[in-house]
Amino acid sequence: MVFLLTEKLATRRTALAAAGIHICYPSFIAFSHYLWSETTYIFLVLAALYAVLVACGASTLRRTLVAAGLAGVLIGLGGLTRATVLPFLLAMPVFFFLGIAQRSWRFRAAAVFMVTALVVMAPWLAALYKAEGRFVPLTTQAGYNLYLGNNPWVPSGLGSSWGHAESKARLKQTMEAHSVQHGIRIEDSARLLATDHIRRDPGGVASRAFTKLRILWTFDFFALRHLFRAVYPPLPSGVALAAALIVVVSYLGFIGLVCWGFLSGRAGLHRQGWILALVIAGMAPPLITIAMSRLHQPLLALLLPVAGHGLANLAAPAATCRRWLAGAAFCLFLLLIVPGFGKVISTYLEPSSFYYPVCAPFDTAEDRTTYSDRILLHRSQSRADDSLTITIVTDDYRFADEAARIVQWSASATDRIIELSIRTLRPHAPLVMTVADGGADTVATFRPVDAGAWGRWCTTGLDGVEFLWARDLSTFTSTP
Repeated sequence: MVFLLTEKLATRRTALAAAGIHICYPSFIAFSHYLWSETTYIFLVLAALYAVLVACGASTLRRTLVAAGLAGVLIGLGGLTRATVLPFLLAMPVFFFLGIAQRSWRFRAAAVFMVTALVVMAPWLAALYKAEGRFVPLTTQAGYNLYLGNNPWVPSGLGSSWGHAESKARLKQTMEAHSVQHGIRIEDSARLLATDHIRRDPGGVASRAFTKLRILWTFDFFALRHLFRAVYPPLPSGVALAAALIVVVSYLGFIGLVCWGFLSGRAGLHRQGWILALVIAGMAPPLITIAMSRLHQPLLALLLPVAGHGLANLAAPAATCRRWLAGAAFCLFLLLIVPGFGKVISTYLEPSSFYYPVCAPFDTAEDRTTYSDRILLHRSQSRADDSLTITIVTDDYRFADEAARIVQWSASATDRIIELSIRTLRPHAPLVMTVADGGADTVATFRPVDAGAWGRWCTTGLDGVEFLWARDLSTFTSTP
């Protein structure tokens, strides 16, 4: 799809370059195997834009309307995939008025596009109306997301309460109290509280929007999160650091190619303004609500033709002023995102303590990374009725739920696994735990965060009790 779209906008050489970037770019590779909506959504948006371009270049009215209808179907399916399609739904009809030469065809194409998109989304919109008793534009989470990004407790440097447990807990309490007090739904309370805060603090909205812009365009930490959260088998620190550097350098290289593609002055790429308009439109929801690097993936996909144009003309002659202009744009981008690197890592990455040596350099006195590990313990049938005491020996580690270092485990015969979430801000030493049998006064010491314990059951040293290091339950498939 990237190749076809770029070939429609530029040369075959540029299309091959864009497709090559898409194939090799680490974040697109990572998202291709996540069970998330990005891959499907990106395909639908790019395919819709391709259909719009076909409609604008068609030689007959029938072909124009068929292509416009196909574009509407695709963007409607995009709306069923993610609600962030709304800016594209509103922007794309404008392209028919800009790109179709025959005036009498323009309104018809735009109308067909909108009607087919709404028809595709109509069953979902009707279901939402039936459930909520009012018109809901694709998602019931809009008010909550708006409140996450506009409330009195938004932490400095984040722009929203997303990913920040303390401020998120406070706004949830406020929502619930407001809902009970006024007898309305929590979603309606969130929307009213958010709009009231925006009205009271318009300057804060602009300030938070700039912070969200920085968070939105930071390097894609989602491509690294599965690695550093030990969803994948643990890697040596050097290898993990190399993977992180590849992701960051690839991202900066991508942005550099985009800057050159836009500013090199080389002919051959058409509709650059359309691409830029879609990217700007796509930024609107995150800047109003919550921002994260995951949300820039569709925007990067839209920029692939521009990056391909930059790569295809990287060595082509260009005026010195053009090169300086592209370099200045790239430097401005660095100034935008680099100050937020540490904040993003300390707040959103939440790595395993196994990767402390890699993440520690980004910690500051104000922003310390929270390290988290999930440990499972299993007792055999022969110990089903025993009461066990599980203790964290290493300083600074705590059980996340109890904020304590000791847990009593008295499971039933049918509940022989306990799942423990452990957190720390300073994993200066490896996590050491003990498990004690109260009846026999037997204590066993073990180190759960160990490469040999990832995804498999290991003995604790206490007969009939085993442990497993896992980020979540999906990292193992069976119990012993």
